[in-house]
Amino acid sequence: MKLRNMILPSSCWRAQLLIVAAIASFATPISHVDAFSSNFRAASHTRWENDHSRLRNRIDLVLFQDLSGENSRYNRENLHDDEAIKVNRNEPQINESDIIRMLRANPHQCTNPIETASDVLHLMSQSCSPSAPSAAPVLSVEEIVNSASPNIAAAALRRLVSTPFIPLTFSTTKKFSQYLYKNQWSNPKNEVGEKESHLYGRLIHLLVRKLSIVVDGQLQALMGSTTNNYDQSSPPKLLPKKETWHHPPTPSKKNIVRLNWYALADLLSSLSVLCNIPHKNKSDRSSSPRNGYLQALMHVNEEATITSLFRDTIQYLAWDNKVTSSFIRCIGSRRLVRDLLHPLVIAATQQQQQQRMSKEMSRWNEIDFGDNVNDDNDKYDSLTSENNLHHLMAVASEYLGSPSSLAKVSAADLSITLWSLTQIYQPSQFHHQKLQTHRSFIKACMKRLRKRSVISPARGCDIALAIRSVERLLGVLGRDGDGYGDDESLLQPFQDILSLPLQLPGEEDMSNIPTVQTNTHTYETLPSPTNAQKDGLAVADDLSSDAVTMFHTLVNELSFQPGGNAQMKLRSLSLQQVADILQAAIALNVSRDDLQTATTEVLDYLTSVPLVLDQTYNCRDISRTLLSLQRLRVGTGIYNLDLEKSGVQRLGARFLEIVDTQSKGRTRGKCDPKTLTTVLRSGVLMFPRSDVAKSILDAASVLIRDDAIPVDVSDHEDVIFVDYGVNVQFLEQCNDYELSWILWTFAISRRFDKHVFIALTDQILENVSDDSFTASSASRVMWSTSVLLSLDEAGDQHDGRHIDLFHQLSPLLLSSHLSPTDLSCAMYAIAKTNYVFDRGVFDFLAEELASDESLEQANTRLISQAVWACGKMSEFEDPIMSSTESLTVSEEDAAPNQPPYLNSVYKMLSFLIGNKAHMTPKQVAETIWSAFGRLSISDQYYLEEISGIASRVAPQCNSREIANIVWGLSKVDYADDPQLICTLVRVITNSNLSKKCSSQEAANCIYALGRLGIRDQELFSALSSIIKNQIHDANSQTIANSLWGHDVVGLPAPPELLSVWARDTLGMDTYSAKYE
Repeated sequence: MKLRNMILPSSCWRAQLLIVAAIASFATPISHVDAFSSNFRAASHTRWENDHSRLRNRIDLVLFQDLSGENSRYNRENLHDDEAIKVNRNEPQINESDIIRMLRANPHQCTNPIETASDVLHLMSQSCSPSAPSAAPVLSVEEIVNSASPNIAAAALRRLVSTPFIPLTFSTTKKFSQYLYKNQWSNPKNEVGEKESHLYGRLIHLLVRKLSIVVDGQLQALMGSTTNNYDQSSPPKLLPKKETWHHPPTPSKKNIVRLNWYALADLLSSLSVLCNIPHKNKSDRSSSPRNGYLQALMHVNEEATITSLFRDTIQYLAWDNKVTSSFIRCIGSRRLVRDLLHPLVIAATQQQQQQRMSKEMSRWNEIDFGDNVNDDNDKYDSLTSENNLHHLMAVASEYLGSPSSLAKVSAADLSITLWSLTQIYQPSQFHHQKLQTHRSFIKACMKRLRKRSVISPARGCDIALAIRSVERLLGVLGRDGDGYGDDESLLQPFQDILSLPLQLPGEEDMSNIPTVQTNTHTYETLPSPTNAQKDGLAVADDLSSDAVTMFHTLVNELSFQPGGNAQMKLRSLSLQQVADILQAAIALNVSRDDLQTATTEVLDYLTSVPLVLDQTYNCRDISRTLLSLQRLRVGTGIYNLDLEKSGVQRLGARFLEIVDTQSKGRTRGKCDPKTLTTVLRSGVLMFPRSDVAKSILDAASVLIRDDAIPVDVSDHEDVIFVDYGVNVQFLEQCNDYELSWILWTFAISRRFDKHVFIALTDQILENVSDDSFTASSASRVMWSTSVLLSLDEAGDQHDGRHIDLFHQLSPLLLSSHLSPTDLSCAMYAIAKTNYVFDRGVFDFLAEELASDESLEQANTRLISQAVWACGKMSEFEDPIMSSTESLTVSEEDAAPNQPPYLNSVYKMLSFLIGNKAHMTPKQVAETIWSAFGRLSISDQYYLEEISGIASRVAPQCNSREIANIVWGLSKVDYADDPQLICTLVRVITNSNLSKKCSSQEAANCIYALGRLGIRDQELFSALSSIIKNQIHDANSQTIANSLWGHDVVGLPAPPELLSVWARDTLGMDTYSAKYE
């Protein structure tokens, strides 16, 4: 107010404002100077440089005595060492504000930064008031620390746990440091002298002790001053500034020793680093840290004191709304993000780790040993700590959500704030309810991030973090709080993957109909996608639409190509950040059309910049990227097929390099079973039968064949625990779900590896014996086994292996309700492998699939596959019947017995007729082959309807499908429409299909024409020519069917047909002349 009154009414108002700003920069007390920020005032910087230069010149102050080897630890016993500082009374002292200003100064902006523990001790000594008026006194380190004010002690502790002493990565969680501190400055000097190391540890020990006493006193004073008006049940609320305290309440009026709000922020930030350092190094026991200060800090045996002080500080700041509001309003929005949110995240992370450890310990406490008397107290402390975190976060978000505060924060600060919410509020019923109070704040942050002036100066990693955080927050908000169970570890690990309906790219063009001669088919887990089906999150308000709008704005900023030599922000991202953006696009249900440009840029980035993959060592990032690309339908060519192949191939090659490095005993690249399953499944679905996925399958083979490898056993996203001393087999870590999907990927790729197949099936049999297999996994294993054994590479040596496997798995199919996919594919596997030992299981599956409930969820593909399986199994219902290759004409006329699943087949045919518009030529062919050809269903209604469908799809059929259709119709003597049969056969003879038609398919058509009495000499001649051109591939059944068809209709068979076959196949040189 005084400064404002000094401004005279004048036209030169700008000059007066500059003068006022200059005066305010020197008149501002230390509690209102954010010197730790990179934007501190130039005047403050000048004062710091002058004072620090004066300190540097006083080299005669430190008197170090020789240290003995016994002083290598800093415990309570060796607090009095021979270190001392000589204080010169003639030198002008530096006041407390200047000392704190210098301790808080950013080392990036200083020419002479504080970079040793001696510098910190020298600076602290300037606050000492010598009592002896004579010669300069000599003070010990302990006396200097005790004489310093609590505010100086808090600033000194923060400087000692910041750069250049401790790397910035320890100020937050491990995963977040990759976003924030990727290219930040750190201490280049790893070697620290013994004296310096000892002094550093000594200072940390003494400062923690001193501050612990001060905080305890302030907490006691706070309890005494608010006993009467403290309301524990009051909700978190930001109080007006006039109702807040300018300073924390003091313990007493006579002895004012306290930490101000800024010092409490320094202390909270320092303690979070100290709590984070021991945890990180205990989780990585492979090598000791190279940083000398970090090594010294690990020997400070004050873990209990640091943890207790950390909790007390948080409890003090979250005591009530008045204390929290006073603290938050004093430190401001910029320091609030840096000094409060990061410590809260570390506190929440430690609390979650303790909860997981308590769950693990509870498994061993089923027997009551009488030593659980503190369980109630532990639960109360845990609940109190969680409430304190929520209280601080709620008031902080209310303050940051105001327009005046949002205008002061950058995009980086907003991304950190949103990320902090994701770490504090993990998916659970309790956090789901608590996070509801932050909805308006989240919405305000998203709107702020849509401003061009805010995101333009932001880095790419800040934008990626904001997108990732919003997606996760909406994931927690969008879930029903009642849906959370007590034990979330029981949730299906692949629940996010299974929400995607599987349909192979180009599936409609794959000629893989499973007939008697065909050994291929595909397996899908859910029906084909519909227009109404959507993936991702569903938040029932406008929060979701705001998130999508923000996503488009930020992605456009990432993809924006600036002028000059500036780089696109997208090309500064790591693969982890790229995976986060793609995963958010899927979760937010962003249209693929809107992502056309962004996805193309990502694929080009992965292809053209080798460094992004060369710097990737985490298999999980590769798995998330591949999964997102697969959900965006990469592999269909909608972006650029060559670019899609190249991007996926490079990801697979890098995955193989990481896995191969792991197999050689190096543990930097870790791959757990869940990650491998995701990589395999995504890569194979994009390119099922291509060399693009070869590297991924090779990597899986390496992991499966390795006898002993270290396996990542952690499910936590920020901290990865790996026991480097224990090597286990990879497959032993896989559950039934993962084993079944791994086997499925090899089957869908048509890749048979003897060693991999034996290892997988052996492990599956072992898991089945442990009663840990589900019915769905059993169905998937049976289908995959049937496909792999049908490949030519498998041969006949493994034909009997499936019998024991199916015998163990088939009873599981009766234990639970299966989906139509599981029912259909289990039926296919049993029929394909001719497994007849448990035919009652097959009857049960057919009946279940034909139920109304299953048919409502099924599609034509699953039902036609099931009909084919019923037709294939019908040959085992009558001992006279056998396969088509060994049947004679007279035996084929024998009527089979009625199978028990015939009524189910009728219901399936009715379903197919009702959905005939969705039937493909492959499905029509296998239905006619099975229902009419094998089951001999001659009902006129089904014949007319299905033959009409065949007439519609005939132009799209291949030669094998035509042969199966006419063969099936001939078996029921379908003579109602001979023109239809001729039309179907002419699809082969009058097109390019004649060059692709095999001799067996042509013979089956001749057999069908003869059986129906259709005497078309043109068709017989054309089909005979096909057989003659492939006579070397013809077998006896082909020749017999062809001769029989000619004989029935009274047409002469070509003489060379039999003579050439007899000469080339049987070696009967004289048979030709004799026959003529």
